[in-house]
Amino acid sequence: DGLLEVHRVESQALPAVVEARLTGLTLDLAKARELLTRGQEELEQLDSRLSSELGVENANSSRQVATAVESRGHLLPTTASGLKSTAEQALRPLYQQDPGLDPLKAHRAVQKNVRTYLRNWVDLAAADPEQRIRPQLNSLGAVTGRMSCPKGALPKASTLHGVPAESELRSLFVAAPGYLLVDGDWAAIEHRLAAAIYGEAAYVAIYQSEDPDPHSHTAAAIYGRPISKANQEERKVGKTANFCLQYGGGPRRLREQLAQAFQRDVSREEAERVCKGWDQAYPAIAKRRNLLREREPWEVVSPLGRRMAGVRLTPGEPGVRFSGATRARLKSTAALAFPIQAAGAELLKETLALLMPRLWEELPGVRLCHVIHDEIVLEAPEDTATAAA
Repeated sequence: DGLLEVHRVESQALPAVVEARLTGLTLDLAKARELLTRGQEELEQLDSRLSSELGVENANSSRQVATAVESRGHLLPTTASGLKSTAEQALRPLYQQDPGLDPLKAHRAVQKNVRTYLRNWVDLAAADPEQRIRPQLNSLGAVTGRMSCPKGALPKASTLHGVPAESELRSLFVAAPGYLLVDGDWAAIEHRLAAAIYGEAAYVAIYQSEDPDPHSHTAAAIYGRPISKANQEERKVGKTANFCLQYGGGPRRLREQLAQAFQRDVSREEAERVCKGWDQAYPAIAKRRNLLREREPWEVVSPLGRRMAGVRLTPGEPGVRFSGATRARLKSTAALAFPIQAAGAELLKETLALLMPRLWEELPGVRLCHVIHDEIVLEAPEDTATAAA
């Protein structure tokens, strides 16, 4: 099927995956327990506020939350099963309109930290002889070839992907005594790959310029004036637009992401204005996106030959190949994103295949701790950390 190169790179990356799963990252257990206790105390206080201010006795009851939200004059969308949706995507715009929902917003944020991360991390590290959390990396976790980090082992492990970058949680992972953590990733790799794959001349010009910052360039195109990294708010608009629109998002999706990024309501007109500026700045990708929206079925291919087709088999109708399957349409957004994300996964795995033999031969004391999409984390003895970097 033309997948020999994919098979090669997947196979050669497996030793790195094994080493990361065996090594893992050391948790600052004392600090994690402190954050967990603080989080549990915050939840108790927020439970009390939810009860007194919103009449919600059980924050995990969708029915109670929906009743409380709609009693304040908001209209929630209905799910396919006919229930009112209290998903974060439905509530996020309401948080910005109604400060009275602050206890609910805070409760969900704290509860996620406590339940998804801290409680599981503390249990895992406490049960581990080195107080480490060993990521259950799955080398073929996604159809793009990107690795996933699912729950696994006992007690239940939470993922080590998706940990908020700007939270205290990141600081809980430390080097073992006498070691340093060495972290490497690629600068704006997905935008560079988009430049290569889609032939976007504007992206190429950015990376050949003296200031290769795609988010500032995008913001400048949107606002019609020079924007630097010092212009934090405008640059943030450019960054949000890049990650949304490069992957086929439209005004509605961009509006949601801008509202989340700035914690305020964003008008449709504002989102459409940003979309128009982005499309004018990057015409090759915009043209490709529009083509994929118009044409189906489509098939897209990664640099090494990994394929995704616009029609797939899903459980449903009996009598079709693979027993119980029906044809379902994949969105054009997936078609636009697939070659870029698959290329990033292949680049990472090719790198791991080259890196690990060199580490074993030249720096045998250095260990691979974790792999997070386009980021590689090593643990190195202090005297060899610079060589490892």
